Amino acid sequence: MSIVHQEGEGNKRYVGSTKLHIGGARRQRWRPGRWCCNRGLLRSVLMVPCLVSPACWMIARLFWNAEQRRLRAFWRLVVFLVIVAAVANPLVLALDATGRPFLESTLVNPLIAVGFFVALWVNARYIDRRPWRDVGLERTAAWWRDLGVGFAIGAVIMSALFLVAWSLGWVDVREVGHTEFAGVPFVVAFLGQLGRYAAGSFFEELMSRSYLLRIVAEGVSGRVVSRKQALLASWVLTSILFGALHLANPNATVLSALNITLLGMLFGLGLVYTGRLALPIGLHMAWNVFQNNIFGLPNSGKGATTTLLMTEVAGPPWITGGAFGPEGGLLSLGAIGLGSMLMWWWLRRCYQRPMLHLALADPPSHRT
Repeated sequence: MSIVHQEGEGNKRYVGSTKLHIGGARRQRWRPGRWCCNRGLLRSVLMVPCLVSPACWMIARLFWNAEQRRLRAFWRLVVFLVIVAAVANPLVLALDATGRPFLESTLVNPLIAVGFFVALWVNARYIDRRPWRDVGLERTAAWWRDLGVGFAIGAVIMSALFLVAWSLGWVDVREVGHTEFAGVPFVVAFLGQLGRYAAGSFFEELMSRSYLLRIVAEGVSGRVVSRKQALLASWVLTSILFGALHLANPNATVLSALNITLLGMLFGLGLVYTGRLALPIGLHMAWNVFQNNIFGLPNSGKGATTTLLMTEVAGPPWITGGAFGPEGGLLSLGAIGLGSMLMWWWLRRCYQRPMLHLALADPPSHRT
């Protein structure tokens, strides 16, 4: 039993078996035997008391990080993907039921993007309890400026790649203003496909850079690995995963996976030095839109259905990328190198001495 001595309103001094505490209620620690989940949405999901037994305590630790007061990284990723599927799948199935090829092709990526956006918001608000700006999306002038600069860089490097291939006779222009959607005006089809590839770039960046890069950096960072090392390792690992996932695309090769890994490094460059997704999103959008919708080149194994220039690739596949697109050939290495130099020039111009945004490797701060 503890003896309590009152020294004034709101102040208590505990002596005996308890710790001294002055100026408010004593803070409770999370211990075995208390609820596994303290607050938020997870209280309703994991409302199971942990028994005093060591086995139950060990099982709880597999799911719950008591120090950070949230699910562990793997389970947060599982929840994220479940939310994406729960939101996007019904929308995509309803779209497929329309039986209209143009609508299906145009709206599938925007609907998937809705699923990723909702999952990212739920994760930030209820699971990580982090500010929305931490996910890399803002409504500031600097963010929109970087988005435009990223798009301009992507347009420049893809245009340079196309001009080199065309001047060497590796690409032939067959038609201007081509669409495969019968009965759909070219302008309507063109705008629809612009939205398709822009939305695809958006949700890929939400997944690969905004979520995966951060969650891996937080998981790696610790007592042995510094924040800087964790961020750099996450940047490389998530880029490798980005390249490996594209091996499932038609006509993929080892060279295409390596090139897309380097392209992922280029996309991530803007995030790790600014903490914002604007540069990666803008650059990724321009790369896809100019590649497929402007110059009619295959995009990671997918041919152009609506494009300003209908082209045919005639050069060596190991240089041009052939049926996979520029990412499958050596030409893309020059474009990635040029893009890296332009990106670094912009970072130096805006930030003088760019420094890694190490906060990407920090877990969210929680209010007690």
